[in-house]
Amino acid sequence: VPHPSWANLPDVHWHSVSSSKMLAPMAAVLLMLGKICPVAYEWWFWSKLQHVQALQLAQASECDVLYANEWDGLCIAAAVARRKHIPVIYDAHEDSVGQYQNAGVLKKWLMPTALCYLLAKCANEVSGSITVSSPIAQKLQSEFGLAPIVVLNVPEKAMLSSRKTNPANIRLIHHGVAQRNRRLEAMIETVALCDQRYSLHFML
Repeated sequence: VPHPSWANLPDVHWHSVSSSKMLAPMAAVLLMLGKICPVAYEWWFWSKLQHVQALQLAQASECDVLYANEWDGLCIAAAVARRKHIPVIYDAHEDSVGQYQNAGVLKKWLMPTALCYLLAKCANEVSGSITVSSPIAQKLQSEFGLAPIVVLNVPEKAMLSSRKTNPANIRLIHHGVAQRNRRLEAMIETVALCDQRYSLHFML
């Protein structure tokens, strides 16, 4: 559901897809099978109802260009591009494969191989790509033959006037995704050990 301020934008159409997930044991079986039979990674991806629904919506959209957000969006866009010969812009954001380096043992073992296979399979359909830093751009180029434009996810340097911190009210903020491997509870526990001058705020 879009934010109310976006809901009625002209020439913008919103569609929802299922949020259901495959049973974890079945997903793990397909991902393990992919180690010896890589096409199983495709079975795993297309076994998710939301991916099939998104594919159907993309095919029916009759669009001129597909903007693929993240690796899973690229898989869907590439499937449409193969059939309809539509240009694909891939917004990789960060390092999709590397994001699992701090995940649990099973995900760390299974997911990078799956993503590498899927990205390699889809790379030929990409007409242009974007990422957030030069090292990631270099990695995408060396591993998948892409040539991303770097769009920094921080603003250009600006001169700001200094502002003194109130020593009696020190506010700390975490801005990011709430994920288990980021251990947000450690920040809460740490601030709880501080005196009352410190407060912690989350922007999730």
